[in-house]
Amino acid sequence: MHGENANNLSSRCWIHARNVADGLLFLFQKAEPAEFYHIVGEEKSVLEMAEIIMQEMKLRTKINYVNYHLVRPGHDKRYALSGEKLKQMGWAPPVDLESSLRKTVRWSLANPQWL
Repeated sequence: MHGENANNLSSRCWIHARNVADGLLFLFQKAEPAEFYHIVGEEKSVLEMAEIIMQEMKLRTKINYVNYHLVRPGHDKRYALSGEKLKQMGWAPPVDLESSLRKTVRWSLANPQWL
């Protein structure tokens, strides 16, 4: 886990592929020519994502932290875009990130031949 401790971790906007597809279909109908739009997901830290995966896998383990500055110089701590423009146009992601991640982990565990 990149970061010095639980309070100093990277975060990202995570998005389900179905939400990207839905956002694109929405934009095909509503977008204005030459405008820019960000289809964004939910911002969560890498620790939050790891904890969700560990819960679904029924893992009880300690997470080790690595100082990201020493491992990857120039590593960005946060990547995020604003989805406010699409939200004001009436779009909302149809797939919930946490429940879809949990479902993906359960499917992966039940279908190891696909891994």
